[in-house]
Formats: sequence, structure tokens, C-alpha cells
Amino acid sequence: MPVTLRTRQGRLIATLTDAQFEQFELLLARERPDDDDYYIDAATLGYLRARECDAAVLEQLRLALLDASGQGGGGSYRATPQPAGEGIDVIWERW
Repeated sequence: MPVTLRTRQGRLIATLTDAQFEQFELLLARERPDDDDYYIDAATLGYLRARECDAAVLEQLRLALLDASGQGGGGSYRATPQPAGEGIDVIWERW
């Protein structure tokens, strides 16, 4: 069952396969069992890259961070600009 990653504002970041999401979820900690979001910033991307997270997932998160920081990622994703260096809340949902 595919999993979508969206910003808190509802903008689509990526659609992940079960395998991609399982790897992503195993690498990141939830704050509580019913948590449905992760805070992603440049340090988180570095952590995921070092642990060999799926390259396509990393690229979509990278583009989302660039666009959120106002630097433009060059992809189709667009978000409300945020100060450079800040991260984004990424909400996941199975459908």
C-alpha cells in the first residue's frame, strides 16, 4: 500500500512504496506510537544518506527542503518559503 509524504500544509513531497517507507520509518524515531510526522532538516538528510536511505526518497526530501528554504529545488514541489536552515514537518499517510 503506497505511502504519501506531505508537508503540514498538505503539499505532496513524494509517494513511497512499502519497501521505501519501511526503510525510511526504521531509520527515524517516532515521538509517540500514534505519531504521523517527522521533522526533516539538513542534518536529518545527512543521517539518512549515511545510512543508505533510498536515493529517490532522499532526492525528494532534498528538493522539499530547498524549496521550503526559498532556495528553489528545481523540482515540481513548491512550498511557502521558510528561513534558510530550517526544516519541515513531513506527514506520512497510507492509502
